[in-house]
Amino acid sequence: MRGSLRGYLQLFVFLCVFFAVEALQSPAFAQGADVAFSDKNKPFWETEKVPDKLVKRYKRRLPFFQEIDLNKDWVLNEQEIDDHILSAFKRYDLNKDGLWDKTELDLSFEVFEQNREDFHGAIADDRIKRYELRIKQADKNDDGALSWEEHYRFYKDRFYRMDQNDDAEVEYREYRLVDDKLSPRGGVDSQKIKVPEYK
Repeated sequence: MRGSLRGYLQLFVFLCVFFAVEALQSPAFAQGADVAFSDKNKPFWETEKVPDKLVKRYKRRLPFFQEIDLNKDWVLNEQEIDDHILSAFKRYDLNKDGLWDKTELDLSFEVFEQNREDFHGAIADDRIKRYELRIKQADKNDDGALSWEEHYRFYKDRFYRMDQNDDAEVEYREYRLVDDKLSPRGGVDSQKIKVPEYK
């Protein structure tokens, strides 16, 4: 009886040591208990096969996306999008009147031009032209100024056009299409977009 009990205890100790060693050598122990969920936190091009050309685009746009994606879930919800649009407008509305006048527009161009190399590298000049074009497209009444309403409707419509599956959210895969869907196709009538109060 005593011999069989000793055998069970030895087996139990062996199993405890075995599983302890396995746990210590596992990536989960080395990187933290949440490693099982780590793939969800990685950019999908690191866990999936994605063409190199597209990976370059994803990486280039990542800082802009992360600036908007406050909860870091790789999805832009409507609140994050609205907060970003408001924050971007307030940045240059120096007198807080809900309008980018010529001076404020010039300042926005100046800052964009100064930072273009950091964000866009070799294609910086092309980005300046696109930025100028967007401002002109947003200025619906062609008065050389940009109101909060014009700004909000133009940029909210751009997000709607990125939303490929119509779930009112923009996943990072969809965000890559930011420059690929400038045509009205797939978008909404921007004049029907409800503009929140500017405050």
